Amino acid sequence: MFKLLALIAAAFVSFATAALAEDCPAAALRPVIKPGDSWTYKKIDDWRGVVKETFTMTVSSVGGSAIELVRKSDAVPTRTITETLDLNGLTGIALSGNTSIRWTPDNRMFVFPLKVGTTWQSDVHYARGDGITGSMSLANAVVGCERIGGFDAFKITANGSYFPDGMQGNGYMIRTVWYAPAIGGIVKEHFETSWNGTPGVRVTTELTGYTFAAVRAATRNK
Repeated sequence: MFKLLALIAAAFVSFATAALAEDCPAAALRPVIKPGDSWTYKKIDDWRGVVKETFTMTVSSVGGSAIELVRKSDAVPTRTITETLDLNGLTGIALSGNTSIRWTPDNRMFVFPLKVGTTWQSDVHYARGDGITGSMSLANAVVGCERIGGFDAFKITANGSYFPDGMQGNGYMIRTVWYAPAIGGIVKEHFETSWNGTPGVRVTTELTGYTFAAVRAATRNK
């Protein structure tokens, strides 16, 4: 069960102590994502206080109705992640072998333009390549804007339950991400789960570097 949640958490990627942002943008439009854009992160096991993984998400293609990213890690096999072109929905993750996960409908992580006070519901069914299926129901909200690692970031929470088919009981998950419009991506994420009240995964993911075409273009045009 926790392996499944670790897989889900890997899709929700994302520096330091948060402070209230003085200049919170009124809204954040969908970023212009291009092949070659990348974001590098470290994932911390909050139970042990150690870095369990570092990984880079690189945009490999943009076109049709989807954006594909390649996730390369120092700890787990390379993964391909598919998002809807508007970046509002996460379609699926494909790993080596038969380990994959796909959501129906698309798992809505964002609703652009992002504005403080916006809320939405994500009710999805998931299916893994190894036959495990189930459902998730998450209540999402843009709850504020904070200063994270030098960036003004929208704070987005997602809380709710997951229900694996054929298993007794249910789980609960809490995900908080901080999205920074300046880099077109997440700068920090906290993710934790429980199963029938027993604590499970608890990890924090932090940005350590990025390459974003929109930033390069703005710098060239100055």
